[in-house]
Amino acid sequence: MIKLIHNANIVLEDMILENGHLIIEGDTIKKVSNDKIDYAFDFNEIDEIIDAKNLYVIPGIIDIHSDAIEKEIEPRPSTLLPFNMAFYELDKKLPANGITTVYHSISLGDGVGVRSIDNSLKMIKNIDSYKNIDSKSINHKVHLRYEVLYYEGLEKVLELLDENKIDYLSIMDHSPGQGQYTNPTFYKEYATKVWGVTENYVDTWLDDLVNLHDNLDWNKIANIIGIAKTKNINVASHDDDTLEKMDFIKNIGIYVSEFPITLEVAKHSKKLGVLTCLGAPNIVRGKSHNNNLKAMDAILEDCCDIVCSDYLPSAMIKSMCIVAERINNLNKAVSLFTSNPAKAVGIYDERGSIKENKKADLVLVDIDSEYPKVVNTIVNGKTVYKREV
Repeated sequence: MIKLIHNANIVLEDMILENGHLIIEGDTIKKVSNDKIDYAFDFNEIDEIIDAKNLYVIPGIIDIHSDAIEKEIEPRPSTLLPFNMAFYELDKKLPANGITTVYHSISLGDGVGVRSIDNSLKMIKNIDSYKNIDSKSINHKVHLRYEVLYYEGLEKVLELLDENKIDYLSIMDHSPGQGQYTNPTFYKEYATKVWGVTENYVDTWLDDLVNLHDNLDWNKIANIIGIAKTKNINVASHDDDTLEKMDFIKNIGIYVSEFPITLEVAKHSKKLGVLTCLGAPNIVRGKSHNNNLKAMDAILEDCCDIVCSDYLPSAMIKSMCIVAERINNLNKAVSLFTSNPAKAVGIYDERGSIKENKKADLVLVDIDSEYPKVVNTIVNGKTVYKREV
């Protein structure tokens, strides 16, 4: 199967190739050029021709932190839908938002509803089993978010690593008084609203978390990180709130800091060589949902490396355009959603940029209209989403 995309503005890592064309053979990019096309010389037969009509072609978006599957399964508290329905419905939505590789962020902690232990383990195993099915549209991966205060979970993490069911790992500490919930009131409000539990339940839970935090054995966490690295799985931290914590997590092998709480911490992360990841909804809204770091502040200070969807895939293309306009650099804006996350999770050799011999994960996007929209999404050389220009 040979596919040609022509009349395109191709967003490369260091430049925009105007009036360019791409030749895709099977699942691979074979040629990227703006030379005059010699159809007879380049190949004998074209199976599909896509006229980009001067739209931009960007690499497929790589979303390394997405909770969206949870909302597909549990759209309302205590209302759980079948996994296969949730998976396929989300699989249809993601390419419409330019996402070609998603790391489903599955929480492993003492949660409720969709985040209960049983449900989390079921989601991980189901996603793993769906990775190679032909009927899926995009690339699906597992991002295990391990709550370090869930001591019993250590053995489960080891088991999942041993079974090769994890593609990316992050560690979280949601005990009150630090991290995202410096003010415990925010946690209580979030839990009662989103999970439908009572305030008394949350109060007891928070007291338990404080006790667990005081007795946490970080040597065991460091051991998990070491095992993950032997399997070429990068590890992230979550809600880093002090410079001392950043120094500590760097020393135990953390590669990415997700959602640093302050600009000072994000800057320190950059200084240490730890990548930082912030959320697209934060960019679109212009603020954090609980008054932490504004993502745009970090971007303007050059201490944000990656943008993820967090909980809202539809924010990705819009936030990319907002960033491009603010920094006046489309290439750099696109890299926050493509090449940088690919490097963070170790798949840059195959995906994340438009280069010959890389996988053909591509998005045609109209960013000059009233509202940016995806026109065509190609994953592994196959068109999985298309709309009229």
